[in-house]
Amino acid sequence: MPPQFHAFCAIRIGRGNPQVDPDEIAEKVSQMKPVIAAHVVTGRFDVMAYIEYDKTEVLYDVLKNIRQIPGVRSTETLTTLTE
Repeated sequence: MPPQFHAFCAIRIGRGNPQVDPDEIAEKVSQMKPVIAAHVVTGRFDVMAYIEYDKTEVLYDVLKNIRQIPGVRSTETLTTLTE
């Protein structure tokens, strides 16, 4: 059965010394389940991840894991209301 819910996770990375590479963050995030894709983006966020999930606990767990990646400063999650 296909996932019931979808979300986008906008990620801000730290800009310190040493410089954090947004491509590396996107690669790490894209390898996490249930992340479908993660890309470096322009604007106030650095990386955007697309997540498909069937329980809120699954979303909670992946968000916790994203926030624990060294260099991730903050996240903002947007859940979809329609498919």
